[in-house]
Amino acid sequence: MDKLGCTALAVKKIFDIFPSRFTSALKKTVVDSLCEIRVRVGQPILLVYNGKKAFLSNDGVVFDPKKSVLPTKEEVEQIVFLACDKSVYAYVDQLMGGFLPLEGGGRLGVCGQVSLENGCPTAMNGFSSVNIRIPHEVKNCSLPIKKHFLSPTRNTLVISKPACGKTTFLRDMVYQLRGKAVNTLIVDEREELAGVKDGKSLFELNGNCDVLTNCPKKYAIEWGIRSLAPDVIVCDELFVGDMATVATAIESGIKFFASVHADSIENAVKKLDLNDKKLFERYVLLNDENGVGTIEGTYDEKFFRLT
Repeated sequence: MDKLGCTALAVKKIFDIFPSRFTSALKKTVVDSLCEIRVRVGQPILLVYNGKKAFLSNDGVVFDPKKSVLPTKEEVEQIVFLACDKSVYAYVDQLMGGFLPLEGGGRLGVCGQVSLENGCPTAMNGFSSVNIRIPHEVKNCSLPIKKHFLSPTRNTLVISKPACGKTTFLRDMVYQLRGKAVNTLIVDEREELAGVKDGKSLFELNGNCDVLTNCPKKYAIEWGIRSLAPDVIVCDELFVGDMATVATAIESGIKFFASVHADSIENAVKKLDLNDKKLFERYVLLNDENGVGTIEGTYDEKFFRLT
């Protein structure tokens, strides 16, 4: 499903928005394995794939940055312009969030000159770099700890630093619910968790999913509680401002699968102000020591190690 769905669609979008000299070079690389492409004005194009880092040359992958193609300012701005469907103004809200969603669950992070009004960012131009993240479906990556978050279903927080596979892991936790009559609400605020196209997810989920796309967590969770009667709510990248709504859902009897950026359980608890709140029953810590999505450990609600 992955090669015919999310990854293929994201790669196709990249080919649509990249300058032709980049796409010609990319076609000579391990396209299906790419996880990130970093394009910076006047700097080597960095590729991340299969846990490795390399650079893009006219002949494909190289490990010497001196042989990389160097993007011009006009080429970086063209990428953003085409990713915005040729109307940067129409996508200003997404740009103020620092990224643009791409079809298939991809994401294009953007850097440039930010305009302020009364101390608040209102626009971005003079684009200087982009970071494209390409989604992948890794079936059964959560299977080794399935017994710890299912049977019964437990409120579970997935923790890792950026780019260690949290979203992929969360998505597979949903997949592990397949065959069960479990109503699942996916809150896909950044349009990368479910990868919906034409009303259908490009990922293989559990067959009982409702998806709210491009909607802030607070509203999506409140709407879900009122009208969708979910057994489980799934959302990515929690912040402390989300926790009151998350607590309301959990106190309503709904189970939660969620993630947070942190490098330890202690820092995750501190970041989300969980010290006096017994919201999560399981904590899963991921790293990239043996490849993206390595399970470092699983812990219970008292932080005792289970795996």
